[in-house]
Amino acid sequence: MNLEKLLRVFEILAIETALACANGVVSQAARSLEMNHSTLWMKIKRYEIDVEDFRDEMLSNYHGVFSGKTRGLSIHPGSVLRHDMIKAAMDTLEKNDWNRTHASAELGISVRTMRNLINEATMLGMCIQVSRRGRK
Repeated sequence: MNLEKLLRVFEILAIETALACANGVVSQAARSLEMNHSTLWMKIKRYEIDVEDFRDEMLSNYHGVFSGKTRGLSIHPGSVLRHDMIKAAMDTLEKNDWNRTHASAELGISVRTMRNLINEATMLGMCIQVSRRGRK
């Protein structure tokens, strides 16, 4: 694999990861990638990425972060990267006294995405505090 092809694969992976974390909201994904909104749209069109594939309705079926349009790359629910994403969300929640709104803002994701990560963490058997009052 040559360098250009490898960079393309990683750029697609980074864009799709940002879109998945932002539930398909391009402006939010652009902020997380620290790039201009219009530049991200240009890359989305160049790589023929369907933003609708990253909306919560598509992800709610729990098939992992990415759809089948990942050009050969996939991050499944049990993967190390997915586990790290969930762990980062749980660490940020704990740091923010389990306030989902503040933790979501700090991570640059929607509250809905945070809720989905919490649900996924629960399915993985992680102990989650459901409110700031100390209930578990």
